[in-house]
Amino acid sequence: MRKLGKLLFGAALAAGMLASTPALAAGPVVTPGQDTSPPPTLKAAVKFRNFYNNNGFDVIIGPQGFPTGSVNYDSGSAMPWDASNAVTFSYDGGGTITTTFPTLNGGGGGTRSYVIGDLSPSNYLRVQIYCRHSYTDPTTGNVTPMNVKLTNVSLNGIPLPDFVPPVCGTGTVGAFWKVTGVDFASAFTLAATIQMDRPPVLLGGQETSKVEFNVGYLYVPTLMETKQDVMADLQDILNAVPPPVKAVADLIKTGIEHLGHSLRPQYWMPDGNAVTNKDGARVFDEEKKSVDALRKAPYDLVGFAITTLVAVDRKLAEDKIAAANPDHDYYAKAVNELAKGDADRDAGYPVNAINHYKKAWEHARKAGG
Repeated sequence: MRKLGKLLFGAALAAGMLASTPALAAGPVVTPGQDTSPPPTLKAAVKFRNFYNNNGFDVIIGPQGFPTGSVNYDSGSAMPWDASNAVTFSYDGGGTITTTFPTLNGGGGGTRSYVIGDLSPSNYLRVQIYCRHSYTDPTTGNVTPMNVKLTNVSLNGIPLPDFVPPVCGTGTVGAFWKVTGVDFASAFTLAATIQMDRPPVLLGGQETSKVEFNVGYLYVPTLMETKQDVMADLQDILNAVPPPVKAVADLIKTGIEHLGHSLRPQYWMPDGNAVTNKDGARVFDEEKKSVDALRKAPYDLVGFAITTLVAVDRKLAEDKIAAANPDHDYYAKAVNELAKGDADRDAGYPVNAINHYKKAWEHARKAGG
């Protein structure tokens, strides 16, 4: 079913992962993990590898999967990487991706580029680190994991947190992060320092430890589509065998009815991500009625719907604020109502939260949003 996806979508909205209001959430958003359902369509990549080996190439850049024709660099050196290595991955907006890296053990280093073409649309960066090497001291038998991490990270000049795998060593799996909230198709520069432990001897495995950056596109459903999916999931609950008891089923039916009213096409802009100035307030009103019914049903059954619907209403208000004039008297009122909505949401009062988000939307509309 779609419930988990909608619950995570609602959590993402509530956390500001999809935020677009500069005054409220600026810059890229870093989240641990990776998306698998649906997975992103990855288009361009760079990989830094061969950290503790003397065979194979050290850097490769090209399309996702590095097909024939991708550009690589081989220093020809044993254990070419240092303990600290400054690297970059960039796109010029005109069709070329580039990576820079330090002189690797005197082997030349420098820059490698690949003509990738247009990356539009691209809204997703995946960072992955594998650190599966360990060094065993031949005298003591002590096993030391070889740690690999990214520090001094920035994206388009904006500092990002360090990327540190929770555990390194033999038998570990890769660590993943995603960076969203950026139009990677327009041009970007990712800079970082790859820091790694240095064993006293060569270790086998060219890709046992590595760092890879991937850029691509992850489809994000519109707010209207998200609400439609919630309605479909609620209907699935009614159609389950056995069905809910009548009292619960009646509450869900009421929730579906008002959710359906909130989806009337005349209330929405064509892109499905905003409501009209004329009828937008009715969307919040119908949503309040829907959530008011659903909150009386068992939360473990319909909590996903409440979380997501509240998050959608917050997003509508937030985006309206983003389009408003920050110098207008009503702008500050809109921001204040949004904060009140967040407080009620966090305190477990979803209907009150939606009411505050409605007021935030209305104030932002008066402020030119």
